[in-house]
Amino acid sequence: MNIRIQVQGFSLTPSISARVHQRFNKALERFADELVDVDVFLKDINGPKGGNDKLALARVRLRFRPPVMVETSRDDLYVAIDQTARRMRRAVKRSLRRNQQLLRNGSRRLRQARALPAS
Repeated sequence: MNIRIQVQGFSLTPSISARVHQRFNKALERFADELVDVDVFLKDINGPKGGNDKLALARVRLRFRPPVMVETSRDDLYVAIDQTARRMRRAVKRSLRRNQQLLRNGSRRLRQARALPAS
């Protein structure tokens, strides 16, 4: 799985990079065959002002489907990374399930249309 990390407002440390790779690999490993790549953007929104100012935004590109994006803002960057990874797992699962339902319903309708007598 190819995970790219971009940061803004602070420097990317090895511990932050390891946390992102660990959490997103664990969250998305079961969908690895369907993933093209994962982009994670980390940003310090308010600088030294404080508050909920650490933003973690993730974008996953899936094969033959639109990309899935999840964004989380927290005061602790590690918490934001963890929650974004968990939310991304649910969002990818939901996207893949929705696509399977559409395929199933479409093939059912196609079979029904073929079974109709010609008028």
